[in-house]
Amino acid sequence: MVVIKCIVQIVISIMIHRNTKRAAEVWMDEYKHFYYAAVPSSKAIQTGRYYLLPPFVRFVVSFFVVFIMPPAV
Repeated sequence: MVVIKCIVQIVISIMIHRNTKRAAEVWMDEYKHFYYAAVPSSKAIQTGRYYLLPPFVRFVVSFFVVFIMPPAV
């Protein structure tokens, strides 16, 4: 039972590293070096394909314009 628990913890850890690395690669643009400095073991993990997304700054600006700014009267 202890062996199964250890295997499950390892698999979950790998999944978390893979997902956070994918988020860093796709969304953090020029700040992803901070992620790699904080989690150096993630450099060895393969994440699969990355989808081409617009830069995060453009996402934030468009979100601000659409949802935060009040409509012009």
